[in-house]
Amino acid sequence: MDTASTKELLISKTKEYKDALQNQVSSLGDDLESTAKKSVFVLGAIVAAALVIKLLSPKRPKIAKDAKSDSITLVNEPESPIVSMIKSAIMTFLLNMARERIISFLEELNHRHVSAATGGANERD
Repeated sequence: MDTASTKELLISKTKEYKDALQNQVSSLGDDLESTAKKSVFVLGAIVAAALVIKLLSPKRPKIAKDAKSDSITLVNEPESPIVSMIKSAIMTFLLNMARERIISFLEELNHRHVSAATGGANERD
């Protein structure tokens, strides 16, 4: 092989490696963006579920102060059994929905990790 053909071969190989690297960086950026969006969505679902649970959970007991005896008593207001059942059903539903989102997110992350480890051989379309 002469110098000119060796130089052309090296330049073409360099271009191939450069293109492959740019494709991998671009793919990594797309994967990161997708994962970030899913993470934010899952986190939002968890926060929403936590806020609803906090709103629906029993309220703290009220503090009643007796002026005559300087004593403090806690007053719990009883909750209707129907309201309690409805709150429980709503909390169960929201927690199950958040659980499903988290499982789906973790499975997707696991799939990507396995895909990256095997060089994309198991990647879905």
